[in-house]
Amino acid sequence: MNALVPMKKTVVLAGVLAMSLAGGAALAKGKSNDDAHRADVLDDVSQESAVAMRDIRAARLAIFEGDPSTAKQLVGDAQKNLTAAAKNAPRTRVTVKTEETLGNKTIAKTSATETADLVPVDAWLGLSEDFVPTQAKKDSIKKADEHLKAGDRAKALATLKEADIGVSVTRVLMPMDATEKQVTQAATLLSQDKYYEANLALREAEGGLITDTVLLYAPTAPASNAAG
Repeated sequence: MNALVPMKKTVVLAGVLAMSLAGGAALAKGKSNDDAHRADVLDDVSQESAVAMRDIRAARLAIFEGDPSTAKQLVGDAQKNLTAAAKNAPRTRVTVKTEETLGNKTIAKTSATETADLVPVDAWLGLSEDFVPTQAKKDSIKKADEHLKAGDRAKALATLKEADIGVSVTRVLMPMDATEKQVTQAATLLSQDKYYEANLALREAEGGLITDTVLLYAPTAPASNAAG
């Protein structure tokens, strides 16, 4: 009998699409209330976690500049913000797909959506990689930009969709538990005057951020090289 190959577990970030009511090509035909729903993800950011990450970066700079007292204060502030974020921060939904194989044959598959230990600390909109500018699309982007400046992200998304412009959203995600442990370790090392080691712990916390980009709207027409 063939030996059982260890079960493979693949975690796929669902990102924004997990929050959407539609998927795939249907995104381009969404209702206006779906536009508002997708726009909410840009506000669904943990301010405490974002401030904590700024404190972490500033603490590393303080260590580099030979200012340990400021570094200790900043790390302490980061710990407070992370504690608050652990209670209040929105969590990211992910799809966990598990596949069990025997030899080269798949014998079982499961899929489940769960809440991951990932907290969004930043988010922004972008255009699809194959975007080709035309005057009409430039005008639509200008109009969408005016909606963004006015704080109406749903109208901005709707404007871009109506112009058949592909839109993506990028989020920066923080692994909460790991970041808290690394910052706590840095605080302990700073109290022991181990500045080099504390900087390494903070660097690990900073380097643990994950960037997740998801396409919100796929253009229905193929990209053209026309510039009219």
